[in-house]
Amino acid sequence: MSLFNRGGGTSKAEQSRQLIASQAGARGLQDIIAQFQAAQDKANQANELRYQQALGQFENLGKAGQARIEQQTTQRQAEATQNLTSRGLGNTTITSAVSQGIADAGEQQRQQLDESVASQKAGLIERRTDAGPDAGLFASMLQIAGQGQASAGGGTTIRRMGPMASRGLSIFGQPLTGSGSKFGR
Repeated sequence: MSLFNRGGGTSKAEQSRQLIASQAGARGLQDIIAQFQAAQDKANQANELRYQQALGQFENLGKAGQARIEQQTTQRQAEATQNLTSRGLGNTTITSAVSQGIADAGEQQRQQLDESVASQKAGLIERRTDAGPDAGLFASMLQIAGQGQASAGGGTTIRRMGPMASRGLSIFGQPLTGSGSKFGR
């Protein structure tokens, strides 16, 4: 074959270089995607840990409040019994009525505390916004990077993505192909 390749085709050496560059680019892209996925997994684990810790704080808050209410109710019962006894009414039905009133007030406080904790916990669950990185945005950035390489003379990045997309390569469950995307070409 001549040095200038007058037949208009690509030489075997050039084809080989393009194949090696294509394979290296595919591995590099797969490495980038794997690193991105690992970073998202790590962030998701950290977010879940913080979320579980926050939920645990509500449980602790509820238990501490219940203990405080129980202590106050017991103290009120003792004070009321002592007061009625000092007045000579310790052996009457008044004692049981007062005790029942104090117990009912304590139960009402417990219910209010439970409702308050549940409401705050529901608010935390509702406001949870620990969304991970946007895979669509990442895919768009890869596309733009590929277009930049193609316009700069690299020209192989977009072509390399096509075979990877056809093999089912995806980012967070989203395929590399998309509307208007050159990845699938």
